[in-house]
Amino acid sequence: MQLEERGVRVWQLSRFHRTVPVGGPVDQPEYLNAVARVESPVAPHRLLQHCLEVEFELGRERRTRNGPRSCDLDLLWFGGCKMVSKALTLPHPRFAQRHFVLEPWVEVASRLVVEGRSVSAHLAALD
Repeated sequence: MQLEERGVRVWQLSRFHRTVPVGGPVDQPEYLNAVARVESPVAPHRLLQHCLEVEFELGRERRTRNGPRSCDLDLLWFGGCKMVSKALTLPHPRFAQRHFVLEPWVEVASRLVVEGRSVSAHLAALD
């Protein structure tokens, strides 16, 4: 895996969830979403750069905001780190509003507390 080639250890991966796109142009194909728990030797911004490099290697082209994409790697949480910058906000600012994020996240970290409640409690609040 390309992230592992960059020193990022993937140690847990959810199953893949087929979902309809949220936002963006109409008539997009369905997406496959998953969440991975990783161990990284680098800081959040560098890990984000690794993710962007992998997206590029997998053919990602950024043409239309929220448009179809071959790959989209997002950082949701980074060891409790809170940050807001032009390139990165942690935890991810919209994670708690998205079933397609929370459903796979529950599979790998249901009891992880993010923004004052567990990932499973965030999911339950959406249902």
